[in-house]
Amino acid sequence: MGLLDVGLAANEMKVRITGTIGLLTNDAARNRTFQFIDTFNKKDGKWVMIATGITPMSEPLAGLPMRSVEATLTDLENSLARSVAGNDRSKLDAMIAPGFVGTSADGSVNGRAAWISGLVTQKFNTAKASGVAIYVVSDTVAVVTGTSVKADVKGNESAVRERFTHTWINRNGQWQLAAAQATAIP
Repeated sequence: MGLLDVGLAANEMKVRITGTIGLLTNDAARNRTFQFIDTFNKKDGKWVMIATGITPMSEPLAGLPMRSVEATLTDLENSLARSVAGNDRSKLDAMIAPGFVGTSADGSVNGRAAWISGLVTQKFNTAKASGVAIYVVSDTVAVVTGTSVKADVKGNESAVRERFTHTWINRNGQWQLAAAQATAIP
């Protein structure tokens, strides 16, 4: 289906816009952030607002705790590595978002179920992320880059080394991995 279903009459559709509004002042302690939702309906060829809602957020946008987001994502990356090393499917299920897409070092593209299965069947003994850099795009999206090193169950010296890019999304206060890309490091 395209962006709009042209088979719908104007009275059969509404438009809902959601987002974040930041009220910035000269005193950062007085800055405020609100989530909003506006609903529009088309009447007589014009879009008319029929409902609106605004809810204050607990954290001001200008004072968005970037360090807290960075610390949270660092913890999640470490937990992801431990879950891979421990073949912990339940933790991976919780950490990886529905609709996830991953590009492996071999170039294959997989959805959530195949990605998780691939991780738990590789039987790594250790997995560690290093050189992690976090780029907070918004209060709901962040990109993490780094290097992962994984060794097999036998502890062979020949570890799998990859450069990765992970895209994390925050839905209802929970960060989940939405996309991943890995490139082999020779």
